[in-house]
Amino acid sequence: MEIQASTRDTMNNQYFPNIPTLILEEQPLEQFNKFAQNRVSTLDTDNAQLNNNITQLQQKLEHMVLQQKVTISELNAQIDELQDIVTSKTGEIKYIQREKECEIQALMNQLEECTNGLFAEQKNPNQADLANVLRRIKAKVNE
Repeated sequence: MEIQASTRDTMNNQYFPNIPTLILEEQPLEQFNKFAQNRVSTLDTDNAQLNNNITQLQQKLEHMVLQQKVTISELNAQIDELQDIVTSKTGEIKYIQREKECEIQALMNQLEECTNGLFAEQKNPNQADLANVLRRIKAKVNE
């Protein structure tokens, strides 16, 4: 069975792209075997180099992942510290707020005592107005 030249060349180029057509047509089988062995050897060398490159890239990637894990751990530790600070400051703010509310209440009580004392002494007709103002101030403080 004879293969047409164009089909044979296509097959040769597809399966053996670096083999000259003359080797397949005119050289003995030994020549082809040498060429094939050289090609396999070259491919083995290329494959070994690629495997080496892959190994190096994997090692670099593992190192980068490890660095990222360390960075994430450090960030998580910082977040925990910041949360502790926020919790502490929130507690301090609430304590200060309670202190100020107590101080305001004490001042309101003093103001009420003073106002009541003035009203008792002067019997001022504007006493009702002042009492309303005092009630509004107390209502605002209690909000």
